[in-house]
Amino acid sequence: PFFLLLDNKLTFIEGIILVVVYLMYVYNVSEQEVFHKKEASVQTELKLGDEPPELKFYKHLFGREIIKLVAFLGLVVLVANVVVDQAVLLSGAHGVPSMLIGLTVVALGVTLPELVLNLSALKAREEEVVWGDLIGSFTTELTLVLGVAAIFSSGADSLFNFAQALTGYGFMAMCFLLIFLFAYSSKRLSKTQGIALMLLYVIFLSLQVDLLAVA
Repeated sequence: PFFLLLDNKLTFIEGIILVVVYLMYVYNVSEQEVFHKKEASVQTELKLGDEPPELKFYKHLFGREIIKLVAFLGLVVLVANVVVDQAVLLSGAHGVPSMLIGLTVVALGVTLPELVLNLSALKAREEEVVWGDLIGSFTTELTLVLGVAAIFSSGADSLFNFAQALTGYGFMAMCFLLIFLFAYSSKRLSKTQGIALMLLYVIFLSLQVDLLAVA
């Protein structure tokens, strides 16, 4: 999406392009999942005398998980609306720039559930969940979120101004590259590297506060 943002704006058409790119990403991920499942099923053979799994039980369990997922998604949407409304009220009441509220209060509120999920995954030694969340969040933010914002920013002739968020997305790209380099070089993230990333976040916030103060 950075090529589309060279003019600091996203048009309605460019928003549609980003949403299509996101759908292509989702399709590619699902195709890989299907391939891995087929590969695993070929390698796995039921031994003689083993009883097949109780499909009815698993279907029932799957149905319950789907209901839970829908309920949690509905709760997330409700909480998101409340958070945004309160952030706007806070911004107007205290004269704090909306951008700063979004970078701090709203961003941390959105990130905390992911943080809890990732900590739980790490305790269960499910590192793949953490990496999947990281890559998925990064891709979703740069394609689906930007695309939907451009499409609904209000009409076919409207322009979504990207200039205010340019620094933020630049830091996002830099952090992702750093994480990739850290993980590629040592196949893991050390505590020192984690602290370095947290310090980078503090630098980002300080820079944003200075830029907003100048503006």
